[in-house]
Amino acid sequence: MKKILYVLIFSIAVFSTTNASAQTLEGLFNSLSKMLSAESSTPKQEVKVEYPTEKEIIGKWNYQEMCMEYTGDSTLASIAVSSAASQLPTLAAKVGLTGKEYVRIKGDGSMLFVGGDNKIEAKYTYVKPTGKIIVSVVHNGKTITLTGVVSKTNGALKVMFNANEVVAKAEMVSSRFKDNSTFAILKEMINSYPGIMGGAIFKK
Repeated sequence: MKKILYVLIFSIAVFSTTNASAQTLEGLFNSLSKMLSAESSTPKQEVKVEYPTEKEIIGKWNYQEMCMEYTGDSTLASIAVSSAASQLPTLAAKVGLTGKEYVRIKGDGSMLFVGGDNKIEAKYTYVKPTGKIIVSVVHNGKTITLTGVVSKTNGALKVMFNANEVVAKAEMVSSRFKDNSTFAILKEMINSYPGIMGGAIFKK
C-alpha cells in the first residue's frame, strides 16, 4: 500500500526535484513570481472532456505514463506544473515504475493493480456522467478511499486524483510522510495552489 501511495503522490512530488540542487521549492516559486509581474488576462480555452462508459473501462489497462495537470486560475502555478511535468519520466523510474505495470478492472466493482511482485486489490464505484471514480483499498484493517476522475484521451484512459486528497491519505497510512521535510514542503505548496491533479494514462 505504501508503494502505491508513493506512486499516487509521485506526480506532485516532481516539485521537490525541480532544480533542487540550487534552490528550495519556495525559491523556485519566488523566482517564477519575479518573472511574472502580472497574471495573464487571456481567457482559458474550453476543452471538452469525454468520459468512458462503465463497459468501456472494463478490461486490462497497461500503464503508459504519469501525468500532472493544474485546474486552477494561477498563471504562476500553471507554468510551474507544466515545467515540472517534463521531469515525470525520470521520477517514474525513481519510484519503481518500469512500464510493465497494469490494472485489471472487472465488471463486478473490483480491480487489481499489478506492479512487479506487488498486487493490490481494490473496490471501485464509477459514475459515468461525471467520470468520477471512487477507489477503496483496505490497509491494516482501515479502508483508504481516493476519489478521482476518469476520462478518454486518444483511445486511452486518463485517471487523475486531487493532490490534496492524496497527501491527506498518505499521512493516514504512514507517519513517515509527516516526518519528511520534502513532503512537508510539498504539502505547503499544494495547499497554496489548489487544483493540482496527479495521475496516469493507461492503454489496452
